[in-house]
Amino acid sequence: MSSYTKISVTPLIGEASARVTLLKPVPSDIDVSQSLAPIPISKIAEDAGILPTELDPFGSTKAKVDTSVL
Repeated sequence: MSSYTKISVTPLIGEASARVTLLKPVPSDIDVSQSLAPIPISKIAEDAGILPTELDPFGSTKAKVDTSVL
């Protein structure tokens, strides 16, 4: 991935300290997915306000969410 040009941008929404680095040319989906560590689904659910009882996890990175959450 060393052939990509990095461009740093501060988004208008989200956390004020958040930074986004755009790459040119845009990397392929597989390059993007392999460059990131997965976030545990329990952390994502917690951040979204989903209770552990409303979550049916499949491993640490995927889950089904109870329809009562809708």
